[in-house]
Parts: sequence; structure tokens; C-alpha cells
Amino acid sequence: MLASGDVGAYLAGMLHFDDLPLPPVHAPVERFAFEEIDGTNAFAGRWLRLAGGASEAAILSRRQSAGRGQHGREWHTEAGLDLAWSYARRFGAAVEPVDLVRLNMAWAAAVLGAVEAGAAGAELGLKWPNDVYGRVGGRWRKLGGLLVEAQWRGAGCVGVVLGVGVNVGSRRLGAAEGVSLAELGGELGVEGLARLLERGVRVTWGQIPAGIATYHDRLLFVGEERPFVVRGQQRTGRFLSARPDGSGRFDFGAGPEDLPQGDVTWVWPENQG
Repeated sequence: MLASGDVGAYLAGMLHFDDLPLPPVHAPVERFAFEEIDGTNAFAGRWLRLAGGASEAAILSRRQSAGRGQHGREWHTEAGLDLAWSYARRFGAAVEPVDLVRLNMAWAAAVLGAVEAGAAGAELGLKWPNDVYGRVGGRWRKLGGLLVEAQWRGAGCVGVVLGVGVNVGSRRLGAAEGVSLAELGGELGVEGLARLLERGVRVTWGQIPAGIATYHDRLLFVGEERPFVVRGQQRTGRFLSARPDGSGRFDFGAGPEDLPQGDVTWVWPENQG
């Protein structure tokens, strides 16, 4: 976690980026609901390629046949019980390259806020880089995660997609690392959570610096010694912070080391080899 002075310096460095245009206040959002689809992010990407002008869409599906998480990993949902949801925004024209890391952090904070609104006071937090965790029985377990993807035309970004997966009503406590919103005491269903997400994600465009600060403030496991797998080799160290370029800063005993997201896997008691 960043100290208060470090947060101020960090945010001061973030404010120079060109503000993205806000969605029009009364702009219609195209909403799609499916019984089954390959993946909500995949559909959102297809929608972006066909959408005209500046526009937005929200996609919800009861089942995904090929849901994706970070770094190509699969994301499994139980049909009708868990959330598979995506938001897409097309800018209407290519804009300057978007710093997806900053947007990712702000959206992670928005997703956490939406889940907390339906979690009946559950203890929640974020695990670097993109996972939402809930505490139950004295242990932190994975509740959901997000994936941000952009579409480019030349050097300009013409649209961006946020995919969110949350365990809502399924039973996860018997699994190695998971928990569901219902198991944390939440009574909100999939459709209700989707509405909260849409509301929170759309307003994030005007609150990116505040979202970044919240992201850092809500990161879990900072400074805790634990095993990690780094490029296929198990190492013991500490996660220190998330960096502005999206990498994580770690200390494995020889001083700070910045590692890209795809190079590091968190190891938990259930999956130690």
C-alpha cells in the first residue's frame, strides 16, 4: 500500500493524461441478455467492430462456453447463478492511446464498490492485479475478477471492453480458493449486481484519479511473506505495491523487483507443490 504522501505524488503524475470524453448523460445503452454465449467479452468485441458513432453496450449471459480471465485463463460460471457481464464503449473516433492500466485500476475499484453494495457488509478487498476477494471463516477467498481489453485503429484506441465475472449464488466454499456472494451473506441476484455494475462503471470515466487511489488503498496481502511462482520457479517473498505500468513490485530478499502480471502466480496453501 502507498503511504499518503506517495499517493499524492502518484496521483499528481496521473493527472497529466488527456481526459477521456464522458458518455453523454442521457445516451442510450444497448443491453443484451443471453442464455448462452461463447463469452461476454468476445461478444463485446464484435459489437465494438460493428457499432456506429459514440455508443455503449452492456452484455449479460447465463452461461459462457468459453469465458476468459486474465492471461488466457478460463473463467467458469454456474448457469444462472454466477455473473458473466461485460461493458463496451466505442468512442466514435480514434482517441490518443488510453493508459489501460489506470483505467483498469479505476474500474477495479468500481467493481469492488458495486459488489460491496450487494454484499451485506461482507469484508472485501482487491488482490493484485484484478481479483476481488472476500473474507469468510478467517480466510480470504476469490469472489471474482475483471478483464480490460482495448480495440485499436492504428495508434488510436477506438473502444474498450470491461469483462466482470463474480460468483454470486453458486456454492464455492468446498473449492480450493473460491467463495460466492451468497456465501458471504449477500442476497443480491445476478441481474441486480449487473445493474449496480453498469451504474458504477459508467461514472468511473469522471473519477479515474479517485478510483486509482481507492485501488491502492484496498489492495490485500501487501507486505505478507508468502510463496509465489515466478516464471515457473517457486520463490518466497512479499508483494509490495502495484506500479503505474501495471507491474507488481516484490521483494524476494534482494531488494525491490518489478514483475509483469503474466510472470507471477500467487500460491495458496491448497495449490502449493
